[in-house]
Amino acid sequence: MLSAIAEVTPEAVATLVLPMSRSGPFGTGEVASAVDAEDACVFIRAMVAKSAGEVAAESVRIHTAGSVNAENCADLLGDPTWTALGRWGQPRGPILPDIIRAAAA
Repeated sequence: MLSAIAEVTPEAVATLVLPMSRSGPFGTGEVASAVDAEDACVFIRAMVAKSAGEVAAESVRIHTAGSVNAENCADLLGDPTWTALGRWGQPRGPILPDIIRAAAA
């Protein structure tokens, strides 16, 4: 995905939303630590900067997806690294309403 960035203008790159999973091992429901996630974002932005420049790298949005749930959504939402949260796969039970309630609290 990052190699395709070299094919578009820096202005276009700055408008992108890049997906990144903050999940731990698949199927465990674990989420990577904030430090691990920040390291991954720094790496992604460095790769973007190589192709499109610093302005594009700082402007590009990074969307995390993975094991977002009611217990960890406040921590994830409090992390300025993320511009959006998501959840992969089929949630077990009525998880989305629980996430919304926890995020609003």
